[in-house]
Amino acid sequence: MDTFFQVILSNILIAAALAGAAWAAERWMKRPLLAHLLWLLAFVKLMCPPLLEVETSLLPAQSGTTGTGWTQTAFQFWLQTRTLILVCWLTGSAFVLISSLNHVFRFNQQIRHYATPAPEEIRRVAEELAPRLKVKKLPRILVTPARLSPLVWWTGGTVRILLPQILLDKMEISKLKWVLAHELAHISRRDHWVRWLEWMAAIVFWWNPLVYLGRDRLRANEEICCDDKVLSTLPVTPRQYASTLLDALEHLVCPEKTPVPVMASAMNSGGYMEQRLKEIIMGRKPIISRFQKIALGSGAAVILPLACLWNQSETPVETIQMAQTQPEIIPLLAETPEPKAQIIPVDYVEAKDTNLTLEQVDGLLNQLRSGVLQQKGQKRAMEETCRRMLELQMGSVDPTLLPYQEELKKQLENYLNNPAAQEQLKQYQEQFKNQQEQLKKQQQEQLRKQDELKKQLEDHLRKLQRQLRQQQDVSI
Repeated sequence: MDTFFQVILSNILIAAALAGAAWAAERWMKRPLLAHLLWLLAFVKLMCPPLLEVETSLLPAQSGTTGTGWTQTAFQFWLQTRTLILVCWLTGSAFVLISSLNHVFRFNQQIRHYATPAPEEIRRVAEELAPRLKVKKLPRILVTPARLSPLVWWTGGTVRILLPQILLDKMEISKLKWVLAHELAHISRRDHWVRWLEWMAAIVFWWNPLVYLGRDRLRANEEICCDDKVLSTLPVTPRQYASTLLDALEHLVCPEKTPVPVMASAMNSGGYMEQRLKEIIMGRKPIISRFQKIALGSGAAVILPLACLWNQSETPVETIQMAQTQPEIIPLLAETPEPKAQIIPVDYVEAKDTNLTLEQVDGLLNQLRSGVLQQKGQKRAMEETCRRMLELQMGSVDPTLLPYQEELKKQLENYLNNPAAQEQLKQYQEQFKNQQEQLKKQQQEQLRKQDELKKQLEDHLRKLQRQLRQQQDVSI
């Protein structure tokens, strides 16, 4: 559960950084296309699973190190509320999912019952515009009596364009042509795919205001890009195109409007019509430079798979604090390049039936550090388990360790119940016996050499004593 929250928080932080870059590209650089791509990259990052692992420490650590009072309080609060947070999160996501699916179903039902195929004249105009806008497959064009903005609707299968009947009644075909071209530009840019990415992000992160801000700005920049695509591709002047948009919106203004699902790409999606008209009249093109394209592609290749998974080991400051309060743990926390010569094995029966002793935990840590267990995840978990067990048995007063006592015992028992672990422990015991026998032989050899040296010294002392007596006799 903790890893899940850590990955989610990491994705949110990276997406927030991308959102800041998108905001800067939109506000100061005046590059709507670049801003649109950055906002899109932020949404993709929110839904992208991590592939890389980066160590950091932003959440309350789950280790047993001593820390400040607020850190311990925050960690205790996190332990007590994380399950409740997850339940509320999933409940909200389920509500958003059911509500949006109900809206989609009702909207589809209305289209099925009330929408009719567009007149042949409109279809011929669409067939003329589609190749110029690089739309390979002509969408299905429908006319609805509802007062809604022209939009692109796709729930799988053929893409559909919905046009309100009031525009066909009050606008000439020469002007309606540019409204239809705008919707075809959405299809050419695959904006109807982006709607579903937004929808999934809103379901998962319904509580995150960044999602709603990003959706608003993404659609606003998207409309500017579609306007530019129409103006740069088709023979229409900016004033004609802007006048057409204003006429269409004027005809659609009414007290009541049919609600449109969030998956629809409407002509006035995101609002900000005034900003769009300024961009159209002033002739600004939402282009991005070649350098920006290269930088954006390189950044996407690095950022998208990146996620921070928080390491549960102690920081150097926390290690020093523990060493000062509990000096007996210093040998366990110190990183020694070589293991101790004497390895004290863990007896399986004793470890299973009773608590571990300090020597047994120390021995198992040395075995882990000696490289016998090569699996990285298992080695890290066992080191953490042994360290926590050691602190518990030394009478540590750190309250953050207490909730883990039973869990750590179960983890160690599960590990020791593994046949492979039992075989390794037997090998450790045999290795220990061999080391003890070798040590005993070395001690016996040292004792024998000490006895020989003692005899030599005694003989040499006797000779000196005899020589001293002889000198005394001669002098007398």
